[in-house]
Amino acid sequence: MARLDDLLNEPDTPLKRATTINKAQITGWLQEAGKKLDDARRKENASSTRVDAAYDAVFFCVLTVLATQKVRVTAQNGHHNAALQAAAVVMNVPEGLQDTVEVLKDWRNSKYTGAFTASEQDVMDALDIARRYMELTSGWLQQEHSALLK
Repeated sequence: MARLDDLLNEPDTPLKRATTINKAQITGWLQEAGKKLDDARRKENASSTRVDAAYDAVFFCVLTVLATQKVRVTAQNGHHNAALQAAAVVMNVPEGLQDTVEVLKDWRNSKYTGAFTASEQDVMDALDIARRYMELTSGWLQQEHSALLK
């Protein structure tokens, strides 16, 4: 598996080094991840909205993790793929979980082709993925960067 420095040194990467760790940004991303998971759980929301919110919860966790490494993500093409890969490297995300996150990302991206419908099972799967990723992120933050959470 690649190292974070390898990913940062790839040509045209959307990952950039930041000069400092921004504690407010880290806590902000983490809070937003929680809000997005709440949106995903809200049964009043459309099923496609719920799946999209579950993915956003994962991606905000990714941004949180990368911020602890002094890495920011630009809006350049491929930024979601690069960020997901980088966070997986940093946290040593289990392959099975990373695979399901990739599937969730692909499902989310289907909205750009007009194929954005979600079944109740899609919602349940997305919620499970987001919950597992948030638990992994929270545990990793407690173990590796607990001072940033105070």
